[in-house]
Amino acid sequence: MTKPASVRAVEIPAEYQTIKVTKMVSPPQEKRVPIPEEYGTVTKRVKVADSCLDWRLVLCETNMTPEVIKKVQQALSNAGFNPGPIDGIYESDTRSAVVAYQKAKGLAQGELTYETLESLGVSLK
Repeated sequence: MTKPASVRAVEIPAEYQTIKVTKMVSPPQEKRVPIPEEYGTVTKRVKVADSCLDWRLVLCETNMTPEVIKKVQQALSNAGFNPGPIDGIYESDTRSAVVAYQKAKGLAQGELTYETLESLGVSLK
């Protein structure tokens, strides 16, 4: 050692840095805003009865001869239901008259049933 140990004070300047800090400026507040209620209609299907199948005897195409259809059209006309022209053709006017007759008499609706024929007084012979 050529020199004895010594203490030397060296001044190191401070370093500053700008840091962004999020700071609460005012305490949280509660604001109540009235929201008006809205009403709407909701359609809902509810089962009220079990389904059932009901077998009905219907007049098939083989038995729907022009003669039988003419009898049905005449009977519908006599009962006050308009089957269209009495021509022996089972078309839309006759079908509509059959359904209207069935509805009015409380019969099964749709096809020309034997029950409807009996109610109209029409025989297949």
